[in-house]
Amino acid sequence: MDRYDSVIKKGILNIQVIKPFPPRRNKAQNSIPPLSGRKRLRFNISFDNFAKYISEIRSSINTSMPVECIIYDEDLISCDDDVLLRVAFLKSIKDLNFREIDFKLSDSTFPLYNTIMDRINWKHGNVSFLEMTVDRNPTEIKDLRLEKAKGKILLPEEKLLWQSDYVLNKLGDRIEPKILEDTDKLKYVIRHYVDGLERHYNFDKLTDFDKVWLTYHFIKDRDKLNIEFAYEQTLYGADGLQHLRRSEENWESKPYGTYIRRKGVCEGQARLFRVLLNNWDMQVDAITLNGMSPMGPHCWLGTVINNRLYYCCTTQYKLFDKVNFTPNDTEYYPQIYQTSLLDNEDKKSIERHIKSLRR
Repeated sequence: MDRYDSVIKKGILNIQVIKPFPPRRNKAQNSIPPLSGRKRLRFNISFDNFAKYISEIRSSINTSMPVECIIYDEDLISCDDDVLLRVAFLKSIKDLNFREIDFKLSDSTFPLYNTIMDRINWKHGNVSFLEMTVDRNPTEIKDLRLEKAKGKILLPEEKLLWQSDYVLNKLGDRIEPKILEDTDKLKYVIRHYVDGLERHYNFDKLTDFDKVWLTYHFIKDRDKLNIEFAYEQTLYGADGLQHLRRSEENWESKPYGTYIRRKGVCEGQARLFRVLLNNWDMQVDAITLNGMSPMGPHCWLGTVINNRLYYCCTTQYKLFDKVNFTPNDTEYYPQIYQTSLLDNEDKKSIERHIKSLRR
């Protein structure tokens, strides 16, 4: 059975007409009746209700009313019938009057939607937003067919790193330019980092534990990046918890901003940690996790090795230690992998193995 089957979005079919609030009036306008605002349609629907929509609900939809919707399709495509259902569904909603449509997709459905939209001449590219939410195999390069996308692509640098330069060069009008620029810069950072590992170690014999260990120390050690916490970008609220004070460009939360300034908040450090591990050269199953710590909202790294999830934090705890962080309910990995930690002897064993591989 697919490991993600129990956590992807299902059972959603919510279609309703939203009446606008009446416009506010000042005293001079009290005698003038307000103009009636335009009603709009809002609907959320998951893939398991596509057939029901097509057969029972489509005919009752007012096509002239502006529509806002979220489509959840984080399924695994496994047969031709799955494909034909998506073709029929997208054709059935193509002529609606969309104000905005958000697609929450998986690594299986993302390329399929791009292909179908290209085939049926999807006409809502300017208001369609495509986001890949489920990545079942994050250490494998994927043909997401991004160059065929008919909407704005909501992928961060961490996922774009896996795409070829040829594909990225074709996405200038569909991905925020700053994200593409930072992706290109991060590719250089990764290549420089991996070159260093290959010079100093027998790279092919490094285990995933070794790579995580070396990358942690590359980020934190004084003679390497020596990334510091960006205290000036945080503040303590009335609740006694630490909160983010965002800069205009949000550099403190981004992997390249953290790398180039040698400082960042927990999110920036965790994302940089992930970028250095989860790429075509390193191929470590690493993801960023969001949730709560005793100090407030927090972000840290999770890495899956031998089907166990290990927490790795660069700002509040040491590497592979047991932590008191609570991931958000939306985080898939803590739900589908057993969470574990390493004892001191495990850590010493990793250190010994790494030292044995030095050139």
